[in-house]
Amino acid sequence: MNKSKFLKKSLAALLAILMVAAMIPMSAFAAEADKILVGGEEAAFDGESYAVTLAHTSESVATELAKVQIELKSDAGTSVAIYGANNRQIGTSLTGRPGTANAKSSPFNLKTLAITKPETGSFGVYTLQLKVTDKGAEPKTYPLTITVEQRAASGDTTIAEVKAKKDHIISAVVDNTAHTIVITKPLGVAAPTLANADIVTTDKGATAVVSGNTVTVTAENKASQKYTVSYVIEPIFDSFSIPGMIGYEIK
Repeated sequence: MNKSKFLKKSLAALLAILMVAAMIPMSAFAAEADKILVGGEEAAFDGESYAVTLAHTSESVATELAKVQIELKSDAGTSVAIYGANNRQIGTSLTGRPGTANAKSSPFNLKTLAITKPETGSFGVYTLQLKVTDKGAEPKTYPLTITVEQRAASGDTTIAEVKAKKDHIISAVVDNTAHTIVITKPLGVAAPTLANADIVTTDKGATAVVSGNTVTVTAENKASQKYTVSYVIEPIFDSFSIPGMIGYEIK
C-alpha cells in the first residue's frame, strides 16, 4: 500500500470515529448527580425538599442521634450549608470536589439542634434546612426531613469479610455455617495475628473481638457466635515438571 492510500484510509477512520462521538449526547458525559447522606443513608430529593428515614433500636437511638453526620458527594463543586434551630448554621459548609472523598460534617446532636423535633422521646420527625449552592449559581434553601423509626435489635452474628491490613495476609475465607475463618499467609511468614486484619461484620451494629485464634461476634441483641481461625500457606505453584522426568502435581 502506498503512503497516499494509507493516509486517506487513516483519515477516513478518524472521521468515522469523530462522527460517532458527535452522535453521543452530552448527558452521557455528565457528572454523577449530587448526593446528600444523613447518618449514612441517602436523602431523597423531589425538587423541593430532601427526606430521609433512619432506623435505630431503643437502646442505641439516643447515642446515634447525638452524633449525626451529614455528607455531600459532588463532582460539580456544589456546596451545602446546614441550618438548625434559630437559623444558626451547624458547622462549616460542605463543598464537593471531583475525585475526593465525600465532604462530611462534624458529628452534631440532632435532638438539640433540629428546627422541629418530637415532643417526647427520640423517635419521630426532625427538620433542618439545607442551603445548596451549585457552582456559579445563587444558593437555594430546601427543608430536610429526618424521620427516625424504631427497629428491633439485630441478631445477625455473621462475618461479611476479613480485610488484610498488611501483606501478612494473602486472603481469608469465612464460613458462616461452620463458623471458621481460614487465612492464607505468605510462605516463610509466621502465622499473623488478626491485628493485621479488619473483621467486617455483616450487620454494622455487631462487634467482633479477637482472642488468640478465636473471633467472637456479638450482635445488637447480645447474641454471640465464636469463629475458629486457622492458617494455610500460600501455594507457590500447582505443578512442575523437569524434562525427561515425571511431572508432579500438588493436590
